[in-house]
Amino acid sequence: MSTNTKIGNFLYTNSDLPFYSQVLSILNENPKGASFITVAGKPQIMSQFNNDVARSQQKVKSILSSLRMRSVIFETQQPGSSFSVYKIADKDVALTLISEGGKIVERLVQRTADCANTEKVSAVVSNINTNTKKVNTMATKTASKKAPRLFVNPETSKVEPFGAGRPSKAKLAFECNADGQYLNPQAALAFAQQGGKSEDKLTKAELLDLLRKVRAERDEAIAARDTLAGVLGSLNTASVDAEADSDDGDDLDLDAESVDADDEIEATDAE
Repeated sequence: MSTNTKIGNFLYTNSDLPFYSQVLSILNENPKGASFITVAGKPQIMSQFNNDVARSQQKVKSILSSLRMRSVIFETQQPGSSFSVYKIADKDVALTLISEGGKIVERLVQRTADCANTEKVSAVVSNINTNTKKVNTMATKTASKKAPRLFVNPETSKVEPFGAGRPSKAKLAFECNADGQYLNPQAALAFAQQGGKSEDKLTKAELLDLLRKVRAERDEAIAARDTLAGVLGSLNTASVDAEADSDDGDDLDLDAESVDADDEIEATDAE
């Protein structure tokens, strides 16, 4: 299974799609736009960060920045407000992102249901075996030691063993049985919505995406600087032209007064 989904002209990481979906759903419900503070303060967003306002706002700002650079949304200044608001620019892409993110959540929920049903069946079988025959506890303990702990690798979507050493947060969140069913579906869902990385380090794809974002912001800053320089240059030119016109007028007036004075002198001499 691919870890990315192409929507419009861009690739989106599947683990981030549910969060994209939530943010766009909030903007879709607010046609007049919403600030990043409003979006980050929604209960469905805050709950994913244990009501940590700083972490929630940081993640929302990152998602909004990505969506803005991909022209899915646009930023505008709300009249009478000191905050910018974000509105949906490309309705088709936005609705597709909302739909795809919802599908991923549905698949996780289905896995949760399947896992719950499996646990119920196992409990029933265990009770039947307990009532019909004596359980060999030593054999059970030996078998459990030999059975490796498994997890669904979020980067490859494959079932892999924990391996030696202390397990990472991703392995614990995505721990599963041999059939790939999560042992703790709620933890898997929460971890996937918060990034779903196996390590704290950024992947190569994420580093490249971050580099593209930084370059885009740099290009925007350069373009804004050049535009400002052009405006200031035109204003300076207009100012110089105005002063030149003013100087020419003064010279003409002085020349006219000089001519009038000469005419008066000549008229006096003639008398």
